[in-house]
Amino acid sequence: MEKSNKEYENRVMELVEETFTNKDFIKSFMKFESKIRRIGMIKSLSLVALKIMSAGIPDFYQGTEIWRYLLTDPDNRVPVDFKKLHEILEKSKKI
Repeated sequence: MEKSNKEYENRVMELVEETFTNKDFIKSFMKFESKIRRIGMIKSLSLVALKIMSAGIPDFYQGTEIWRYLLTDPDNRVPVDFKKLHEILEKSKKI
């Protein structure tokens, strides 16, 4: 059984806390994020186009029709917010 390293854990928690409270870091990060957001969206759309056009049956999950900022694969066990999706669809029709 491994012993926990309290000093290491405390330093990691301090780093996380500093990341969320440091206004200079947040400003710098948001500037960087705004630069790469468009590139990430283009990459995502390119991968969807390849998925659709490739041989086989592509797997699409309900509720993934909109941008989702997750670091994990879509999970079909998560309940889909159909009301939110409908509202987004209606707003896009007005544009």
